[in-house]
Amino acid sequence: AGRVGPMIFVGAYWSARKATRVEVAERLASVLRAVSSEAEALARWFPKGRAGAAPLDLGAEALAPLLRVNGVGADDAAELGFSLTLTNAATITLTATACAFPAQLQNSVVLSFLDDAPPPPSTWQRLLEHLVAALDPDLATATSTEMLSRAGAKPWELGFLSYARGGAIASH
Repeated sequence: AGRVGPMIFVGAYWSARKATRVEVAERLASVLRAVSSEAEALARWFPKGRAGAAPLDLGAEALAPLLRVNGVGADDAAELGFSLTLTNAATITLTATACAFPAQLQNSVVLSFLDDAPPPPSTWQRLLEHLVAALDPDLATATSTEMLSRAGAKPWELGFLSYARGGAIASH
């Protein structure tokens, strides 16, 4: 059976920023520890495709080896940053692209809720607060595929919650 309702996602986006594998892992560990306290469904994470395995340790030491270097060659494309996809084994995915520094690449961490019963709006606010605190993004949003398909906008241009660096999280 397929999804009935729109996909909800909470994401943070930022421009070019250099960072080491360890620094990226530390920021992602901070995000995961914070969001894991918000709902039982957010407490356990698995590398994508390995949902039958034991849940990940949410520390930077466990995450660092899972970061995939973007591009063709491992060390040849370090400026393209690192990426990671985790799942809660059912309905929630975390995707991250971090420390990419060519201007045309977008860094992001996005929590996607694929089920028909996403957390309540108060949880979206707290998740967005956690992303902003851990990642220091330029922009962040909580929105849905339904909202974006109507507007044809970028994720951070239309959401029921939004953030721009230096401001507060706004509700729409």
